[in-house]
Amino acid sequence: MICRKREGFLDIRSVSGGVAYEVDLQGESTVLSAMLDDAGERLAIVFRRVEQTEEWTTRESLVVICLATGERRVLWDRFAMGPVWLPGQDRLAFSNDEAICVAEVSSGRVAEVYRFSEEARGGLELCVRPDGHGLAFLQWVPQGRRVGVVDLDTRQGRVYNVCCLSHCWWDAATVLFVLGPRFELLDIHSGKSRPFLANLAELDKPGVVEVVGKRWVQAIRAKDVVTDLTEVACLGDRVYFGARAEFAVAGRAVLPFIGGTRYHGVEGLLSVARDRTDLRRHLDEQIVPSGIVPINEGRTLAVIVRRRHGRKGWREEWAFVGEGAHDIPRGFAPLPRASFALRGGVYVAGYPGQE
Repeated sequence: MICRKREGFLDIRSVSGGVAYEVDLQGESTVLSAMLDDAGERLAIVFRRVEQTEEWTTRESLVVICLATGERRVLWDRFAMGPVWLPGQDRLAFSNDEAICVAEVSSGRVAEVYRFSEEARGGLELCVRPDGHGLAFLQWVPQGRRVGVVDLDTRQGRVYNVCCLSHCWWDAATVLFVLGPRFELLDIHSGKSRPFLANLAELDKPGVVEVVGKRWVQAIRAKDVVTDLTEVACLGDRVYFGARAEFAVAGRAVLPFIGGTRYHGVEGLLSVARDRTDLRRHLDEQIVPSGIVPINEGRTLAVIVRRRHGRKGWREEWAFVGEGAHDIPRGFAPLPRASFALRGGVYVAGYPGQE
């Protein structure tokens, strides 16, 4: 599903346009994040409003809306971040300033399952375990962001001595994470990690790397290439990731006997099979580290890219690839479902920050 915010309403529709809803925001002006349940029938949405008492303050509320009837239930009327539905359950998880909570939607009961701080620190972005019984998150520490995991059955949590830029579930016992130019697989039981892909050069096999195009082949095979991986998402038997690479090429001499050096760069969205074969290129644009979102039952991917708009400079927008991507009207953003084990902090606007 995809969505578009307009004055007073949130338009929701399928990628094909065959299913469509109009949600009355009832005076709410700012939508922070939203996520549909498995059936695509209930919308969990976080509103933010500005209130003036003795001074200006902001206030969030987490609301569940039935799309067919418009019925709504306020589950939480304080700070909330990134709600994620638990697949096959009448529950959703979210984080507040200090803890990860789980709400039973039918009863409205909210329980704290894991406290990550004893003081207000802002919420965590949650990622649902494929079996729906656990969550992964990234917690800020002085050294960076560390991977954490919570088991929802035992309510036991652990923050690992692993810093990363992006992460996703590989399976119910393993988290795939990105650190610099490489991928690692973290076993959540032992706390040990093992390499999945040390660098893009490991994909340079006959008949594999050539399919991504001449510029990418040149970058992957460059001697002193600098590679950075930005985002990662596992979907079915494939791993999708944002990548950029910069490398030096010999240039024309500036002065006799003095060679010049130029730097070329490539960036975009790539994917590879879980067995590290079948490399593919999906997009040649600058990928912003804000998530790779599968929609349309995984047949379409949405990513945030940074594009230049004439003299107005750079702007961040949603880009879509895959089935139906060219049929999505401008101004729509992805509206994910819980079944894809996604993180919940997805922008609800035409592009990040748009209102």
